[in-house]
Amino acid sequence: CKVILEDAHERTVRRVAWFPDGTKLAAASFDGTVSVWRRTASTWEVGAVLEGHENEVKCVDVDQAGIFLATCGRDKTVWIWELMDVGSGGGDAMDTDAGADEG
Repeated sequence: CKVILEDAHERTVRRVAWFPDGTKLAAASFDGTVSVWRRTASTWEVGAVLEGHENEVKCVDVDQAGIFLATCGRDKTVWIWELMDVGSGGGDAMDTDAGADEG
């Protein structure tokens, strides 16, 4: 084992999805959250924790461009998240936006 990613979730991790560039990993959990891990020069760190599902997140997937993340949960909803790196120098933080397009 090269690395163990832990302490981001309170319950079982159900699914993981790699971003196309290999620098990020999303983990969906039964605690109702999705953690987005980012690889740094020497380790991995949590860049964002996505919250919104009423209960267990069953699945997570990333689009081919690595911009959008889709999650589905036991609450019978699908959330589409837009991930945006913010900050200078490539961004040290990660921001997210989730919403429904009505119309």
